[in-house]
Amino acid sequence: MVSKTIREVQQEAWISVAEPPQTTRQGLEALQQKVAKCLEQLQDEQLPQCQSSLEDALLQTLVAMKTMNLDADRGFERAVARQQVTSLRQRAFHVYPDRVEIWAGAEIRGGWPLYTPEDVEAVVTLASQFECEVVYRDTKQMPLFAKPSFTGQSNTSHQKEISHEEATTHAQSNLFLLNPAE
Repeated sequence: MVSKTIREVQQEAWISVAEPPQTTRQGLEALQQKVAKCLEQLQDEQLPQCQSSLEDALLQTLVAMKTMNLDADRGFERAVARQQVTSLRQRAFHVYPDRVEIWAGAEIRGGWPLYTPEDVEAVVTLASQFECEVVYRDTKQMPLFAKPSFTGQSNTSHQKEISHEEATTHAQSNLFLLNPAE
C-alpha cells in the first residue's frame, strides 16, 4: 500500500467530485448534507452505512477545505495542535512573524500585530508575567479577506515552531516592509 499525504488525498478527492463546488458555501453545504445523512443512519442504527457516510464526509471535508484554499496537511497539523492545547488546558502566546495570538485552550482570546523586535520582547515579558507558554510560529496566517483560488493549488506555507531569535528577525523584516524608505 502506498502512503499518501493528506494533500494528495485532497487533490484526488477534488478530481473525483462529479461537480466540484464553485464557492466555499457550496462546499460547506455539501459537507453538511453528508454529515446529516451520517447522523440519520446512526439514529436508525445502520452502522455500516453510517461508516460509509462518515468516510464520504471526510472526503467532502477535504473538498470544502480546498474551496477555501487551505492546505489539508497543515490544517490537520493545526487541528491536532489545537486539540493538544485543549486537552492540556494551557494558556499560550502564539508569536507569528506579523502578530501574536493569545490562546486559552483552543480558543483565541486576543491578539495584536507585531512591528518591531521590541514588540516580540514585550510579548515574552507579558507571557511570563501571566505564566503563559510562548510558542513561536514561522508563517503568516491567511489574510482575512484573501480570495481563495479554485485551481487546486494551495498557497499556504508550512507552519512550524521557530526560535525566539527567528521571531525577532521576522519582526525586523516586517518593520522593513512597513518602512521601505529607510
